[in-house]
Amino acid sequence: MSKHYSWIVGLFLAVASLGLRAQAPQGFSYQAVVRDAAGQLVLSQPVGLKVSVLVGSATGTAVYSEAHAPTSNANGLVMVNVGSGTPLTGSFPSIDWLNGPYFLKSELDPTGGTNYTLTSTAQLLSVPFALHATAATVAQSAQSISGPLNELDPVFVASPAGGITATQIASWNSKVGTELDPVYAASPAGGITAANISSWNNKVGTEVDPVYAASPAGGITATNISTWNNKVGTEVDPTFTASPAKNITSANISSWNSKVGVEVDPTFAASPAGGISAANITSWNNKVGTEVDPTFAASPAKNITSANITTWNTD
Repeated sequence: MSKHYSWIVGLFLAVASLGLRAQAPQGFSYQAVVRDAAGQLVLSQPVGLKVSVLVGSATGTAVYSEAHAPTSNANGLVMVNVGSGTPLTGSFPSIDWLNGPYFLKSELDPTGGTNYTLTSTAQLLSVPFALHATAATVAQSAQSISGPLNELDPVFVASPAGGITATQIASWNSKVGTELDPVYAASPAGGITAANISSWNNKVGTEVDPVYAASPAGGITATNISTWNNKVGTEVDPTFTASPAKNITSANISSWNSKVGVEVDPTFAASPAGGISAANITSWNNKVGTEVDPTFAASPAKNITSANITTWNTD
């Protein structure tokens, strides 16, 4: 004689202290009592249980389902936590309890397998309403928040990012490719292009500017520059040292630079030499040993001797 089973399903709320200060547990308790055809309890036996949450009606779409394998107790009672079984479809935390109504469908296999033959469906009331209230409280709390949220993480506050303001973030997000700062645009830097920056970053040690290379400066070497930078006050060129110029002093150079066009030495000016002109000097430098003036040679004066001049001067 085969056995026939009947079952009594009961649901009760197993959620405590669902205040605003706590989040509702993701689940609720489910109980079922299994009896045989004679009304006797099925005691201490494993059973298979599938629980589904339907939306809209008792025949609506299952938004979530899960499987359990509980064992009835000595009173024929099985208890599970809906939301903690093995998920078959959907996600329990993703159920939107604000978008009901919802129904709980339970399927039972009294032999402990998954050949579910006993089915029962009932509308969910108390437990989902507890979750519904929590969801509504969270939504209302979110809607009541206004103004900026202050970051209280001490690590973040102490970091450089702690000083970033909403204005700075907006400026960064709204940055444009072209610099529009009038001070910058009017400065020499305003004409610097990306190509200029690239050329500077890729500069090489050797000057390859053809204009520079063809100029006298093109032959200046690092050694020349070093020698110039390390020059000393005294000339040590051996050629210069052996020349007459080596004795020229700074005082000599100063005197030469300060010379005037006309000799104003009063002693010199008062002497017979003061009347010697540049023409006299030229004539003297160009004098010849013998007078060859044909006019003078043909005149009586040609016979006057130095002795005659001396006698005349002392007469």
